[in-house]
Amino acid sequence: MASNKIVIIGGGVIGLTTAYLLSKDKSNVITVAAKHMPGDYDVEYCSPWAGANFLPVGAPGSAHAKWEANTWPVFEDLARNNPEAGIHFQDSIIYNRLKDASSDTAVWFKELINPNPWYKDIVPDFRPIPKEKLPHGFDNGSCFTSVCLNAPVYLAWLVSQCRKNGVVFKRAVFTHIVDAAGAHHSGQKADVVVNCTGSIFQVSGRC
Repeated sequence: MASNKIVIIGGGVIGLTTAYLLSKDKSNVITVAAKHMPGDYDVEYCSPWAGANFLPVGAPGSAHAKWEANTWPVFEDLARNNPEAGIHFQDSIIYNRLKDASSDTAVWFKELINPNPWYKDIVPDFRPIPKEKLPHGFDNGSCFTSVCLNAPVYLAWLVSQCRKNGVVFKRAVFTHIVDAAGAHHSGQKADVVVNCTGSIFQVSGRC
């Protein structure tokens, strides 16, 4: 069977998730090459420090909203059936003040704070908060079941799943993205390079 030699640059949650999903196809032979890996704590390595939850913010009908709709069933399944992944259910309570509508945060959270959002049909137990139960000064609010992720535990779980599927991890630093094609563990040139480095590569040109 022909194989696809893939190098993924970046050992954060995006790189590991990409590796995990691609590794489900056995024709993909994958190397994750990164300066930092799970277990490291460095100012350049965001994922282990991150707060992680599921709060939909995509506009109705957007690609972002579609991604969120596809993401929830995966997180729900992991929280229910794979506790070792570091994901657990929790209630989310959202409050909104109309006087904040022009703030950057409110613009970003426009759909999250919508009293009648598209995601009400995705997440469990969505319910508006009655006005008489709102804290003083708030105009509307809602509750629903979401998830919270323990980022270091989740990263370790992703690594374990990748390794089960044959993904190889190696530490590497590249001065240019094209150099990553030579980092495949087979010793052959990669057919595909996936850039999952986040902001570091964009800012400095290095990864």
